Amino acid sequence: MVAVIRSCEHVAFDRTIDKAGSVFEFFVPPLMQKYFEEVMACFLKDGVITYCTQMDNRLLVQGSEL
Repeated sequence: MVAVIRSCEHVAFDRTIDKAGSVFEFFVPPLMQKYFEEVMACFLKDGVITYCTQMDNRLLVQGSEL
């Protein structure tokens, strides 16, 4: 899944949050959000991923930890 996202330049930047639990974080540029969501919907439909949710950018939220 990550390789597919990385192969599409400028769609998202990924970071592994929990390697054992396979939890990833993606930073998606605003102009790429619709495309990213379409790709994630395909991954969900095909069972490649089990869960995807949009969260606030923790770099912009005061008091958030990295």
